[in-house]
Amino acid sequence: MRHLLLLMLLPLAWALSPVEVSIEATMTVDQPVAFTELYVFSPDLDQNLSQIASQIGFRYGLWKAQVEGLSVHGCSEELAREVSIVLKDVNGYPALLLTYLCPPPRKVGEDVFTATYRYDRFSFPVMGGFMVLPQGYQLSVKLPYRAELVEATPTPTEAGDSVLWVGPLSTATRFSVTYKVPKVYTVPSVSKEISNFIIDPRVLFTLVALGVILYAAKDKLKEKIVQWVSSVSDIEKD
Repeated sequence: MRHLLLLMLLPLAWALSPVEVSIEATMTVDQPVAFTELYVFSPDLDQNLSQIASQIGFRYGLWKAQVEGLSVHGCSEELAREVSIVLKDVNGYPALLLTYLCPPPRKVGEDVFTATYRYDRFSFPVMGGFMVLPQGYQLSVKLPYRAELVEATPTPTEAGDSVLWVGPLSTATRFSVTYKVPKVYTVPSVSKEISNFIIDPRVLFTLVALGVILYAAKDKLKEKIVQWVSSVSDIEKD
């Protein structure tokens, strides 16, 4: 118990510093965002990490006091779920793996064929009014299957099926990614879209106006049809 209290009271100046931090977010449509954060340390800290683990186990709240910068970066801690942390080896380097879930991306627009989503809940240090991805950090966002990137803020280091930022980077707003995905329709959903289209006031007004015009001109239309049928009949007789 004495060792546990001692570890909890260690000042930040003695916190272990990772040499690099990789944060990866996996986006899926209308599902929680899965985050993994890998904190890699120099080999000489292997024993220190093992000793801390033997004393405090793998409770996220206690590890925060021992590792500089260790935090839930995908969203606020209040929103994060299923937070877990483990000690592992990465190519001979000791590392901590932090995993958790954050709320799904927000739908910000849609049309008949696509839906547009945005995720901007990332939580990084704010300095001078700018949100900063620190030196030694990288943030990667895997887009859903068949997604098309619309916008990423700030300008990413790489962009494609996934979006990558490598620190140091800063933004006056927030780190965010906006993308659109094709809608998947079933027969009932197609019927629903058609119904929604028809009951649109503008569409309904157009259909009513067209019906009134056709009704008013029904006699002329009938006369034109008779004339056309007669002309066709005369051609066939010849």
